[in-house]
Amino acid sequence: MKYRMITAQLLADGANVWMDAAGNWTTDINKGRYVPEADADALLKQAADAVAKCLIVGPYAIDVVADGTVVPVRIREQIRANGPTVHYGA
Repeated sequence: MKYRMITAQLLADGANVWMDAAGNWTTDINKGRYVPEADADALLKQAADAVAKCLIVGPYAIDVVADGTVVPVRIREQIRANGPTVHYGA
């Protein structure tokens, strides 16, 4: 089964976030809520409320594999979930 979750960025600091089961935003992808692909549009509508409240910007649905942990399908989303691909200030 294909799953999707909603991701965005916090307006306050630009952090990557994912919507959780309570409709809040978490920086831990594994605490985010994933739903069957057909249900993602309802979550996007819920995310629009957070945009209107100036909490987040740019919400969109991503494809994920959920098997104990949540892993985004696309490389771009894996980088957003796991942080930069280079070490800073080494």
